[in-house]
Amino acid sequence: MGELLVKGGYLFSPKPGATSPIFLKDGAVVVKGDRIEAVGPLEELRSTYSFRKEIGSNDHLILPGLINSHHHGRGLSSFQLGVLDDHFERWSLELKGVPRLSPYDDVLLSAIKLVESGVTTVVHMHLSRDPQNYEKEVRAALKAYEDSGLRVSFALDFHDQSSITYQGDESFIDSLPSSLQDEIKTRWAAPLPLTPEDEFEILEKIFHEFHCRGRIKILLGPRGPQWCSDDLLRRVKERAGRYGTGIQIHVLETPYQKAYGLRKYRRSLIEHLAEIGFLGPQVALAHAIWLTSQDIELLARYETSIVHNPSSNLRLGSGIAPLRKYLDHSIPVGLGTDGMGLNDDDDLIQEMRLCMHLYHLPGLDYHSVPCHQIWHMVTLHGAELALCSGEIGTIEVGKKADLILVRKKKMEEPFLHPKRKLWEAFLYRAKASDVETVIIDGEVMMENHLFKRIDKEALMERLRGEAMSFRRPNEEAFHQSLYGLIDHVSHFYEGWGTPGIKPFYIYNSEN
Repeated sequence: MGELLVKGGYLFSPKPGATSPIFLKDGAVVVKGDRIEAVGPLEELRSTYSFRKEIGSNDHLILPGLINSHHHGRGLSSFQLGVLDDHFERWSLELKGVPRLSPYDDVLLSAIKLVESGVTTVVHMHLSRDPQNYEKEVRAALKAYEDSGLRVSFALDFHDQSSITYQGDESFIDSLPSSLQDEIKTRWAAPLPLTPEDEFEILEKIFHEFHCRGRIKILLGPRGPQWCSDDLLRRVKERAGRYGTGIQIHVLETPYQKAYGLRKYRRSLIEHLAEIGFLGPQVALAHAIWLTSQDIELLARYETSIVHNPSSNLRLGSGIAPLRKYLDHSIPVGLGTDGMGLNDDDDLIQEMRLCMHLYHLPGLDYHSVPCHQIWHMVTLHGAELALCSGEIGTIEVGKKADLILVRKKKMEEPFLHPKRKLWEAFLYRAKASDVETVIIDGEVMMENHLFKRIDKEALMERLRGEAMSFRRPNEEAFHQSLYGLIDHVSHFYEGWGTPGIKPFYIYNSEN
């Protein structure tokens, strides 16, 4: 006895090791509980099973739920909160001045937006909004994911070094005019509110309370090697091994981070991470733009994964990751929006399209990244990064029933040549607005664009009020000090320059 029949004009699902997906015309999926009971032709399944409900139509595609492999759970974007895109070293400091929102409400809106765009699983790398109340904030974020119904792999924040400059607060402050040093020390370079011992204590509680509870998994999320001591990274790696969980870390997002590694260690940050025993199959590197060929070979040797974030990398002027080299070395690559989608949204479908076209380079020998590799990034590889390999990412009997129904009409109108496959048309033409129904764990989360669990309009009204009413004590002095700090940070990096560049890709030439 089936509980739910999901039907579509076409069903397709990525197939490991194949360049074409499993493709079924007039297909259907039988869902029982949280699992896929059967997959096959619609009429065959109808004659075999009975159902309490049928959803879908001949005008729908049935696809596996998409997996967003790197996000920070921000429902309101940095632009909405007043911060224009800028290079990461300035932009990340300006975020310190944005209104402080309810972590529950902000994460909940983020989760709803992801579901609306066909995402059924997200890897959330938590960056604390309120370090003084970190555990309370984490619990609020996890509660938001539970209430939203979105599947989440939640990476807890770890860092024990300065977040003002990569060189360290002491060196930076010594470079400032004496008249500013006291103010910077008092306002911006105060001791971190949590020690590594505090962070591991919180991890212990959160992991044992939430890991594998419902749709939640707990990971470890050290911010990056420039913000974490070697000792902390070793302890994170050991603890992840002890718990049997994964790690996600920001690495080499900008040229200044590359310069930091060369200045501090006289070798690349990837070489250093290998030297201290940090790399491995349970580790995923977010961004990973400024790698050398030797770095890429090391990642392949240590079976370390990467999460590609093309929109975020473009918006923050960070660069273009050598994705082709990663794929050539069989490095598993996931795809994430990082909360910085190209249209200031979290449309992972558009991120797939950007990822495909960004690497279509000048010259007849170059082609776009093949469609099947883009699909694998948001399904099979995404499942590995979320620690859900074997559970999600494809439409197969016994797997979790994470499915989306996408209206195909706009992809085909007024004409689509018969030699073009619909799974190709999805990459070229689909939008988040074409996603009509989303099923997670067998539960219909969104049907005909209506999110079933949460009143989105009431939530947005709450967030609107929170953002408009937020005021800090001495607000004007706070921002004056912040922008002064940003100016001095810009000057601090002037001598660093960008390392000698030999590009992986050439888009045009001055000569």
